[in-house]
Amino acid sequence: MKLNDQQRSSRMIRLATVGVVLYGAVAPVLTIYRVATVPIDTVRVLPALIFIICYLPPHIRNVLYAARGERPPRSLWTVGVMMALIIGAIPVAGIDWLGALYALAASVLLVIPPPLSFFTFAGVAAALVPLASVSGHLEWAVSLVLDALFLALSLALLTWVIATARQLHDARLELAEQAAVRERIRIDRDVRRTVGVELEGIIEQGERAAALTGDPDAADAELRALALRSRATLTAVRRRIARGLSTADGDR
Repeated sequence: MKLNDQQRSSRMIRLATVGVVLYGAVAPVLTIYRVATVPIDTVRVLPALIFIICYLPPHIRNVLYAARGERPPRSLWTVGVMMALIIGAIPVAGIDWLGALYALAASVLLVIPPPLSFFTFAGVAAALVPLASVSGHLEWAVSLVLDALFLALSLALLTWVIATARQLHDARLELAEQAAVRERIRIDRDVRRTVGVELEGIIEQGERAAALTGDPDAADAELRALALRSRATLTAVRRRIARGLSTADGDR
């Protein structure tokens, strides 16, 4: 895998993480917009806004950690606080607030380990039925609850996909680094085994040439042979290193 491919993959994962965080923050904005413009019940914008400001930071925190493939510290406490805020706000913020239940359902799926998360998610969905029935607008309540569950599932799925892509990217980088290290070790052994023998021969030939000081012609011939052998050895080293580097680049 080429270096620019690694950078491109890392950039795409970062952009996808930003996108899923923005997606997780869109629903609260839509909730406030719906409460303010087309309220089903009495307009209660201020309480809804206050509760959203309270639960949105831990919700975004859960999404960020899950996109990295990690569980946030004290995650169960975070889910408990969100549950108290979101469900406790229903009598105050009105029926329109039921759309905010997506954040609780999504955090349950992202933070609690499976299969417990699936059972908890089903329990949250089942608990919404009596809440919807006492609202006085059953048809609207059921619609809002279903929308919230759909948003929660889609957000959780997108976050899981990003976390999986990040894990695959990290594993690919680690494998590429291990392959490069193995190739360097192989080149080093190859050079030691082949070039080392040639260098020892060059040293011996140089010593013989030095011993022929009384015979200039023989010393000159020995030195010429030494130069040719040195050039051949240098060429062989360059070829081996170039072949090893091209092999390492092909493995990335």
